[in-house]
Amino acid sequence: MSASDDALEYIRNYYRVPAFKKAKIKYQGKPGEIRGGTGSYLLVRLDGAKANIKCHPTWEIEYVENGGV
Repeated sequence: MSASDDALEYIRNYYRVPAFKKAKIKYQGKPGEIRGGTGSYLLVRLDGAKANIKCHPTWEIEYVENGGV
């Protein structure tokens, strides 16, 4: 298990959210995908973006799909 996977497991357990890699989300109303985690933050790639951004797992995030898990 990678550090990113460990971070996502922590986020799921602590915040009780369905944070899985490749899960579809909306951040501030913009669609994107969870790419991983770092510490207690999600690494998210918004559609059309070239880089990941850090997002708090409960702030302005809507979990649309759980990545097939």
